Amino acid sequence: MSMKYQARRFALCLTVIACLISETPASSEAAQTQQQLNDSHRKWTMKNLKDYQYTFSWSCFCPPEHNKPVTISVRNGALESIKYADGSGVVDKTKYPNYRTIEGLFDFLQDAIDRKAYRIDVSYDAKLGYPTSASIDYDQRIADEEKSFKAEGLVADAR
Repeated sequence: MSMKYQARRFALCLTVIACLISETPASSEAAQTQQQLNDSHRKWTMKNLKDYQYTFSWSCFCPPEHNKPVTISVRNGALESIKYADGSGVVDKTKYPNYRTIEGLFDFLQDAIDRKAYRIDVSYDAKLGYPTSASIDYDQRIADEEKSFKAEGLVADAR
């Protein structure tokens, strides 16, 4: 075989490999995760809920008070108040950036997709479309950077 023929054959093999790699299971999982997010966000948006309350909790390697369940009240689409779900008081307003409206949870999930997180597992409420739980592992090689949340008991507030 001539060197020219071997070089062409090698180039063809590289092209085939590149094509196979471009549609890996990971990329189809990412597309599926994005589609589920889009569909659920559309469902949530169609409900047009601007006033609601729900129970929320983070699960991460964070300070203990960060992982305590809270009751989040939203008015006109913005955080109105956040109280510890066990009745132990209100969350200091300086901690509000740690919490989100439902729209903010969608943004959080979109950010994980955009950052190409290693693993994203999400469940959505079948009726309202909001994310009820999520677990995100941003980097397979790093321990303890995972972040999860639960959002449950959402009640629309007719004000």
